[in-house]
Amino acid sequence: MFLQTSCSNLEIGGNSERTVNSAAMAVAEHGTPEFIRCDNGPEFVSLQLDQWAHWSKVKLDFSRPGHPSDNAFCESFNNRVRQELLSPNWFTSIADVRVQAANWRRDYNANHPHSSLGNLSPDEFARRSAKNTLSGPLVDKKITIAAQWSSRDLDLGDDGLEPPTLSV
Repeated sequence: MFLQTSCSNLEIGGNSERTVNSAAMAVAEHGTPEFIRCDNGPEFVSLQLDQWAHWSKVKLDFSRPGHPSDNAFCESFNNRVRQELLSPNWFTSIADVRVQAANWRRDYNANHPHSSLGNLSPDEFARRSAKNTLSGPLVDKKITIAAQWSSRDLDLGDDGLEPPTLSV
C-alpha cells in the first residue's frame, strides 16, 4: 500500500538515474503500484525510467504536456514544498539543505493532516491502516512523482556548490 499523500523522498537536482532510484526506493518501502503518475520532464521520459518500469511491471501514466491539472496532487505538493521549505529558507550548505529537508519531511508526514486521509497525518493513517481500523476507499495503489528541484530553486548562499541528490 502506498499513501499518495506521504513524502518518502525529496530529490534536488534530479536526473533520470536519480528518478529511477527514487521510484525503486518508494516501491521497496510501499510495494509495487499499478502505475506511476508523472509529468513529461526529461527525468521522467527517459529510457532508464521506461526500462525500470517495464521490468518492474509498473505502468507510467504521463500527464498531457501543458496540463498541470492532470497531476493536481503533484502540483499541490510541489507548491507546498516551495512555500514551506524552499522559499522561506536560506541554505548555507548542502548539509543544511539535507537537514532542513529531512526535518520538513518528518513534520509533513507526522503532523500535517490531509483531508483525503480523513484529516489524519500520513503517519497516523498508515498506523491505522496497518491495524485495519479504517474503512473506505482512501488509498489508491499509485505513486505520484513530484517534480524534482534544481539548484535554481535553492538559495545556497555564495559557495557556488551545485546540490547533489537529496535523499531523506
